[in-house]
Amino acid sequence: MIKNTAGQTVGAQMLIAGTGAAFNGSATVYVAGDNAAAALGSVGSGVAANKGNGYYTYQPSQAETNYNIVAFTFVGTGASPSTTLIPLSTQTGDSFALLGTPVNGTVSADIAATNANVLAQFTTVLTESYNADGAQATAAQMLYGIFQILTEMNISGTTVTVKKLNGSTTAFTCTINDPTNPTSITRLS
Repeated sequence: MIKNTAGQTVGAQMLIAGTGAAFNGSATVYVAGDNAAAALGSVGSGVAANKGNGYYTYQPSQAETNYNIVAFTFVGTGASPSTTLIPLSTQTGDSFALLGTPVNGTVSADIAATNANVLAQFTTVLTESYNADGAQATAAQMLYGIFQILTEMNISGTTVTVKKLNGSTTAFTCTINDPTNPTSITRLS
């Protein structure tokens, strides 16, 4: 909740004392800020809105949010009191300090440039390449290996031959443990 700001909502689940069933009667809200004594809510004489199934809400006034910490206690005849304790903040999502100077003049320009760079990664054709068996692979090598084993390969006995994009040159070979019901595959080259 934002400190000293109207138009916010606080809620609480209210239960019938003794049974624990959802309370469905009239509820009133008391407000206590910064360890002061609780006072009847100032909006609508503190009447809470019944949202159903025992859930009640209250929209505090600006003054009722002008604390560091505030407690909203929901009470009703036959219900167990329910208190919602909220630390209040002055920080909003659009007022964070800038940690450095924007590279492209503005934060918006930096975001646009980043978006363009990311998009370029997905629209630029990758150079066909395959890593050696047991060697670390680049992202492009991994993608080509996966793509080609799914689209251009043949099996002869226990040997799996994966072809390059041209469909005729061997990219790498693997071995499977059984020619008819394989349960494992191991790269050979």
